[in-house]
Order: sequence, then structure tokens, then C-alpha cells
Amino acid sequence: MPNYPFFSVIVPVFNRSELLPETIDSVLNQEYNNLELLLIDDGSEDNSSSIIKLYSDKDNRIVPIYLKENVGRCRARNEGIKRAKGKWICHLDSDDLYYSNHLLNLYNLISKHSDYKAFAVNQNTNHKFIHKNYKDLMYDKVEWGIERFIFDNPITANQLCFSRKLNIFWADERIPISEDWLFMRNLALRTPILKTSEITVNLRDHDNRTIQLDSNEGLERFVHFNIYAAKKFISDNEISRNLKNKIMSHTYLMCANVILSKKKKLKAMPLILKGFTYSVSFRKALLYKAIFKFIFY
Repeated sequence: MPNYPFFSVIVPVFNRSELLPETIDSVLNQEYNNLELLLIDDGSEDNSSSIIKLYSDKDNRIVPIYLKENVGRCRARNEGIKRAKGKWICHLDSDDLYYSNHLLNLYNLISKHSDYKAFAVNQNTNHKFIHKNYKDLMYDKVEWGIERFIFDNPITANQLCFSRKLNIFWADERIPISEDWLFMRNLALRTPILKTSEITVNLRDHDNRTIQLDSNEGLERFVHFNIYAAKKFISDNEISRNLKNKIMSHTYLMCANVILSKKKKLKAMPLILKGFTYSVSFRKALLYKAIFKFIFY
């Protein structure tokens, strides 16, 4: 019988040559090392593919995948999931880091809570980290279901680990923004997620991160794809009318508030009016925040 790895770590890569080596090292240097690392080069135009080859030639735990053209991180992640052999799937963006105890933390969670099929940890947004004693790794756990993902998306793909047996993929391979929210909703609808507050992931902030709201194009993309992701989730799943209304109400009002924070009232007005069409909106603070911003900003 083949000796499959316990974890499959999937990293989509597009033009990340400056940050990629440290990301790869953070996975290879895990204290729990029964893993495979799938590096999917998504048609990079820099020397990211050369870095992937250099590492894969030295470490047989690395599975290099080279896509002929840039197809987006959702499809790249799906290619990784299709090729994964591990019992558990983890994601990591090519510009972020695992701390050395990340997989060990997840392994302990999986071992102690075998009835769960999905887990999440916390992440830090700076590079400083104080390593805690292992006896403290399991503190402050909470179970999250679909209700937790209606009004926000409190975790990123980096923080997540889920069983390969769930056979879940990224639902829309073309979506560049809010794809993680769509994925988390789909996952939470299938299985509860057990989250620990232990910080074992570092999200590195830099100028080339995907979501940029300082331009009109960035704002329009943010609004378009958040609404698209919400509608996609609703159309793909059999859920109650009440849940549908909650999701769409929140999406329109959240987008309106983001646009109003940039003082673009005319662009926000249609979204506020859409929010008015859902009775649940009148019980949401977001509606009254949007009205206040519209009048006084």
C-alpha cells in the first residue's frame, strides 16, 4: 500500500520570485514533516518557475506543476487538489508564511477531534511571533458553521485545513476576488469548522496584494465580484429564503459602505436601494451607517 503523506500543502504561484523562497522554506521546515508541497506555477513571467525547479530538484516532497498560461489562483488551487495525495489539504499563498509549528498544531487538532473534517487556525499580520509551549496549542476552540460566514469571512485559505474526502473544490475558477468567501461558505455548508485561536500563519503585507481599493477599477472589481460570489453561492446550493436574503442584504450594504468610505455617493446609491428591497436590512446597522455616510460625508 502506498505511503501517502498526511498533509498536502497547495501553493499557487504567479510572479512571486522575491517572496517565494521564504514561503517554500516555511513549509519545508515544519516540525511535523509528513507532507507534500504542491507548487503550481500559474504561468509566471518572472523566474518563479526556476525557483520551483531548484527546490523540487533538492526535495522530493515537492510536486512541481507548471501551467502553460495564467489561469488564476482558483484554477491553480484546483489543479493542486486534483493532484494531492495527502489525507488533509492545506492552502498557502505564495507571499505568506507558515510558522514552524503550523502543521503540528493541525495534526494535534485532527488527532484529538476526529469527528471534524475541517479546521482553522489564527494568523498574524506582522512578522513577529512568540512560539508557545505545545501544551497550550489547543486553547480557545470554537465551532463555526454557515451562520458565521454570512456577514463576514473571518478566515483566509492560509488558515484552513480540510479532509480530502470532502472532495470540495474552488467553485468558480474565474473569480479573482471574494473567492475565499465563496469557498468558506460552501465548506461550512457541508461541515462545521473547528477553529483555534493559536497563531501559526503569517500574512505578509506588501504593495502587490490582490485587493487594492484605492482606484476606481479596484472598487468596481471589489463590488462586482463580492456580489457575484454571493449570487453564485445562492444559485449553487439549496438554502432557505431567509439565508439568501441575509446574504444578499449584507453584500449590497457592505459594498455600499466601502464605496461611501471613498466618498463616491453616486456609485453607492444603487447598492443602498438594492439593500432596501430586503426587509432584513432594516435590522442591520450597515444600512444606517450607509445612510449616515451618504448624508454627512
